[in-house]
Amino acid sequence: MRKLVQGNEAVFHGAVASGASYYAGYPISPSTEILNIASAYAAAHHQTFRF
Repeated sequence: MRKLVQGNEAVFHGAVASGASYYAGYPISPSTEILNIASAYAAAHHQTFRF
């Protein structure tokens, strides 16, 4: 099944698929949404990411 997603969500899913477990970002930037997506994903899938 295909799903249309925004760019930040696509970046996050690509990072997870590649095995990334660390995220470094700058608050109040366009990529801040990745942190929110990662937090929700980690809670729903019982995973831990380092921020």
